[in-house]
Amino acid sequence: MSSIVYPEPLEECSLDESRPLKEDVDSNTEVGQEIQDHKSLKQQSWRRRLGSANFLRPLLLTLVILLVSLVAVDEILHPRCPDVRRPMDFSGWICAPNGAIPEVARERGCEFDGLSFHWFPKERFEDEDNLALLREFENDGPWHRYVDKEGKVEIPQGNKVLKAAWLTRREHIIHCKYALRQTHLWVNHTAQ
Repeated sequence: MSSIVYPEPLEECSLDESRPLKEDVDSNTEVGQEIQDHKSLKQQSWRRRLGSANFLRPLLLTLVILLVSLVAVDEILHPRCPDVRRPMDFSGWICAPNGAIPEVARERGCEFDGLSFHWFPKERFEDEDNLALLREFENDGPWHRYVDKEGKVEIPQGNKVLKAAWLTRREHIIHCKYALRQTHLWVNHTAQ
């Protein structure tokens, strides 16, 4: 095995040969002139790319606007959820207005729902799922409703001529929970 002998000691060098060291290049030399020409070509191509980008920018913006417009028109003409666009019909659920005299409301076949403060048709009010929900709501009570904001004048429990009432914060929060459950129950019964 022969060993290679180098006449000079080895030095560390850059592996990027396309970029000579600054001290090795003089603009008057042939390599220096090539580097300057290369820099001006880079600047020109950069300017050319910027010019084409400036040309493409309005074109891309126009395409995006056109695409968004087409999607919007498609959504308007062909809605994905047509039932959401129509209001739900709950007219069969409320059979007497709030504040109706109880005798008149009952003659119309209504029962007062103490959870939602509305008069509902008797057969819907007496639905076993609804009655179970109302019992559960009443068991979370007792509920105190007031005529005034300060809570000094309480509305009697049997009063069914409510147009408005003040509630405690606790009842308000629990009432909302049960009202959502009741609404869900009725929507499911309506869909069947």
